[in-house]
Amino acid sequence: MDEKLAKIGGLLSNCFIKELLENPYITDISYNGSEIYYLDNLKGRCKYDIEVTKEEIYSFLRQISNLCDSSFSLSQPILDVSFLNYRLNAVYKNVCRKKGEKVLTFCLRKFNLNKIMIDENSSFTTPKILKFLRVAAKMKKSILIGGATSSGKTELQKYLINQLTNNERLVIIDTINELDINYNPNVDITCLITDFNQGIGLKDLVKLSLRFNPDYVVLAEARGAEFEDILTSSLSGIATITTIHAKSVDTIVERAINLVQINNKNLSYETIKDSILMHFDLLIYVEKRISKEGKIERKLSALKLINEGKIINLIDPINKDLNVGILPNHLKEKFLNEDI
Repeated sequence: MDEKLAKIGGLLSNCFIKELLENPYITDISYNGSEIYYLDNLKGRCKYDIEVTKEEIYSFLRQISNLCDSSFSLSQPILDVSFLNYRLNAVYKNVCRKKGEKVLTFCLRKFNLNKIMIDENSSFTTPKILKFLRVAAKMKKSILIGGATSSGKTELQKYLINQLTNNERLVIIDTINELDINYNPNVDITCLITDFNQGIGLKDLVKLSLRFNPDYVVLAEARGAEFEDILTSSLSGIATITTIHAKSVDTIVERAINLVQINNKNLSYETIKDSILMHFDLLIYVEKRISKEGKIERKLSALKLINEGKIINLIDPINKDLNVGILPNHLKEKFLNEDI
């Protein structure tokens, strides 16, 4: 392990949130300037009742920023770094307030590098829908996954990547190392990570990825102008698995159009829409729900096929499962093939 990462590991193993970091069900930890809250996938959002001083908070953030070769100060008030299996976002006190007082704040996301949470026995969706997604991935369909923050978009990407087995060439593009896990060894994967300190962003890496002759370009999350480059890559026949923030499955395409227009206002709404409907194959929406018992559940709630420019709902509204009968013949044949 890199010496700096080892030091970060030592810092985390002795810090004030050590207990939360060790709990496998806790994925998000935040400090709002005076209190610590955490997200437990069994219990929901909870308050962490410990006393911690503002000096301890600052020392913790300063040490991590230094070890990540980043600045965190009045002149650099936003910290966005990833390390080990964590992503840390923090805001300096000159731009954050708590009851009128200038305060520091942070949010720490913890993710699993060794385990894919979706499987045949999970409550994420039905076995039949999972089988269809496996078929779609192996057929190199371009897939656009929508959802809110922490809804399961990344876990679904991991599941789809792991279905590939035949020496496919993948380029994964991310701002953190969340998708860089152990997949099937018979897949050729290159992971490209942004370095904003050096001026290397998502848009640069999407363009670079095309020179790697990939079968799939996997963009962890489309946030802005880079979506136009993803769309351009699909025009050249390269499949993509991309996530996007959206409020519903019906707003995924609208959101994607807006991202393209951020970069290119000369393209009309209809031109962009036609390109998306021509070169993407599946629209998937995932969401996070809170059960009556307060448990967090992540589910695939919508699955739509784009076929010849038309959007078809593939989930039967009555039994909430894949409607095999509505599939086009080429997909139905692959789905019914027991070798898939």
